[in-house]
Amino acid sequence: MCFVLVPGEQRNKLEAKSIKGIFVGYSPTQKGYKCYIPETRRIIVYRDVKFFEERGYYDKKDWESLRDLTHSTHDRATTLRVLLEDL
Repeated sequence: MCFVLVPGEQRNKLEAKSIKGIFVGYSPTQKGYKCYIPETRRIIVYRDVKFFEERGYYDKKDWESLRDLTHSTHDRATTLRVLLEDL
């Protein structure tokens, strides 16, 4: 996982200063790192990149929160069904 610094000219003061991405390699024609940005589905080349080698793009905490979300949706659907049956 890496964070790409977005230049000041490409963002306003309320936007994030960096974008979360995935390192995919080095550019043979430019000085910089190639990073895949899943939000935009693009590969960009930047020099200002910070790497977090010990963490993956999809961390275990992210999967646990998604699992909890699916359970809560099922619980809400079950509760709604019970309420509708009582009517």
